[in-house]
Amino acid sequence: MPFIENQKTKSYSTVIFFFLVLSMFSWYAIRPTVQTILYLQREIKDKTEVNKKMDEKIAALIEANSAYENAQTLLPALSETIPSTPEALDLVSQMQRLGGEKNVTISSLQMNNVPLTTASVSGVSKTNQSQTELPILFTIEGLYPSTVEFLKELITMRRLVTIQSIILSPARQITSSSPDPAKSSMIKVLVNLLGYYETK
Repeated sequence: MPFIENQKTKSYSTVIFFFLVLSMFSWYAIRPTVQTILYLQREIKDKTEVNKKMDEKIAALIEANSAYENAQTLLPALSETIPSTPEALDLVSQMQRLGGEKNVTISSLQMNNVPLTTASVSGVSKTNQSQTELPILFTIEGLYPSTVEFLKELITMRRLVTIQSIILSPARQITSSSPDPAKSSMIKVLVNLLGYYETK
């Protein structure tokens, strides 16, 4: 055919064929590189997400460690709340000190069958496997406002105590220029209290 045999057409065909072959070989040569680049980009994205999650976990661990170290400083206070031994005299001393601060008198204090060691637990009752009750019965006498303040402070002491019952009765009237009868009346309160300590 004259069109195909034309020299110009032959040249164009050769160039086009060359570019097609070059494109084909280039595609097969570049394709693995493109696939590797896409794989690496996906892997970088995955690793970035993993690093982000690891950073979050590290931050959470640092925060937890900080909270643990802060809690370590509170352990001595917790051991004072429910001590490992009865420490009855220490509890009485705290109550006497509080009574002095609130201007009330503590008397008739009774602590029946206080164990000298944690193995000797007769006369006291266990509330669960690791906690034993220490019953205390005592009387306080003072002005009504002072007595109320004493009782409020008593249940907020560091040493854990529970007031089982209180019985109020008038003690005596004192001379006072205050028109408020509560501030001039002495009252007597019988308190039934429970302290606690740990038992193994």
